[in-house]
Amino acid sequence: MDEALRMLFEKQETVSLEAIKEILNSNHKLAPPREVKVTEVDLGHYDQLLEEASCDQT
Repeated sequence: MDEALRMLFEKQETVSLEAIKEILNSNHKLAPPREVKVTEVDLGHYDQLLEEASCDQT
């Protein structure tokens, strides 16, 4: 899907469901999905920001 969108963007074509289906159902050679590594987020930092913001409002 990602590569189909990339192809449409590069060709400056209109992105539509039909265009994506056409690419996915054709014999276009698509790159394999990319691996993405997302590091864990410490939500405690966000909580701390919210607490500090609420203290500033009082």
